[in-house]
Amino acid sequence: MIALAELLDELHTERRAILFESESTVSVSELTLDDVRAIISELELLSWGFSISDSEQNVWGRDELAAELAPFRVVINKPASRVNCIRLLTLEGFRQSLESDLEAVRWEISYLKKAFATKSRIFTPWNNNGYFLPEAIKKNPRTLLKNYGAEDLVPRDIGSWLLADYDVEFDNPAFEVWANMSICKLLAILPNEINESGDELKFNGPPRLKLSFSADEPELLKKLSEASFVGLQRAVSWVFDSDREVESRQILLSAEVARSSSKEAPAVECVRENILSALSAAKIAYRLAVSEISKETLKSLAELRKSVSDETAKLADSTRQVVTAVAGAFAVGLGLLAAKATTSTQSWLLVSLSVMVAIYVAMVIASGIHFLRLQRRLRSEWHSRLYRFLPMAEYSRMVTVPIGSAERVLFRVSSFGMTVILILTVLVFIFTFSGDRQQPGIAKNPSNEAGSKVSGAPWKHESFIIVPLIDGKADAKPVGELH
Repeated sequence: MIALAELLDELHTERRAILFESESTVSVSELTLDDVRAIISELELLSWGFSISDSEQNVWGRDELAAELAPFRVVINKPASRVNCIRLLTLEGFRQSLESDLEAVRWEISYLKKAFATKSRIFTPWNNNGYFLPEAIKKNPRTLLKNYGAEDLVPRDIGSWLLADYDVEFDNPAFEVWANMSICKLLAILPNEINESGDELKFNGPPRLKLSFSADEPELLKKLSEASFVGLQRAVSWVFDSDREVESRQILLSAEVARSSSKEAPAVECVRENILSALSAAKIAYRLAVSEISKETLKSLAELRKSVSDETAKLADSTRQVVTAVAGAFAVGLGLLAAKATTSTQSWLLVSLSVMVAIYVAMVIASGIHFLRLQRRLRSEWHSRLYRFLPMAEYSRMVTVPIGSAERVLFRVSSFGMTVILILTVLVFIFTFSGDRQQPGIAKNPSNEAGSKVSGAPWKHESFIIVPLIDGKADAKPVGELH
């Protein structure tokens, strides 16, 4: 199979044929009779299907071929591949597929002897069954820089061009094809701007820097060197390690590349000489920036902790106010019941007092609930504007859980207290109006009624003694006069 692939690539390289490879077939056209016979010999060894036609699309068998019918076109039927897998025979087909940016995760390449993987793809020899789990990079590189009409230079998915492991076959021709294209894609990530023609990378610096660039430059891997290629891979991987910090890291790396380069030069030469030092300096600058951010973060966390403590204390104070109001109202309610039972206080006065007490307790509870809802709305605004750096789990542990506990206590105390006061108010109503129905006027003493009908012992009062007379009339005299 390798012999067939090398033969087809040689014909294409020497411009003796035009080669196009799809997922299922390889089409080789503009062939001479000798080249057709060489290809057929290799195909028969592999037992692969094929068809031969001339420039007028007439199909011919092997024994019918003649030099006068040239040029020929051979279409080779490749063995079927698995689902979500691309199987490629030639280097030229591999290059064409990479340029097409196909979305398959697994790529089987005939030239490979050892598999290598990127963040989102794996490239293996044919019939390799190794397990691979792609890693998604959400950030679109095209949002990082100004790209005037050269969008094809900047990939949509940077994960396809970042190695997952640097233990690879650098001298393998299939890896070189991938590496050369990867260098083009990664170089386009470094600058702040690409000009309209796509041949100049611009760095804002300071100092400002312009590097010449050509996406068609051959043998980029050899010009860059293996060490610098790995350094370029590590630099761009570092930029995309954290989705939230891609912009800041890319700016730092771009600035350090401009600072490390003393002159305008081809981009490959500049990266070869400076990428390792630029990456080291960018990491140092990033750590310093993170240190400053950490100070601000600690300050924000301290302020958040204080606001949580203050809000929890206010909720606890609101709870105490509700408890105090309910206890006072309960005492007043019991006093009203006692007053009704022992005195002749007007009913409307007792009812009015009980209603006023219930309204007072309701107002205390309503003020506490209003404060609670206001603080909830403020917290939601704080979280989206000031504390987005906190993960939801951490924010919940620091804020939502402790404040929620205080809120639940306030709700329970308010509900219980209001229920008690409502029940007490209803009892005041019942006892007040039931008492009025039993005593429409001045209460009469039963013993007095009995004494009015028959003569008997005098009926005593604290200040008077009522002496019954023979004729049924009574005379009230002061106690002192009776002695």
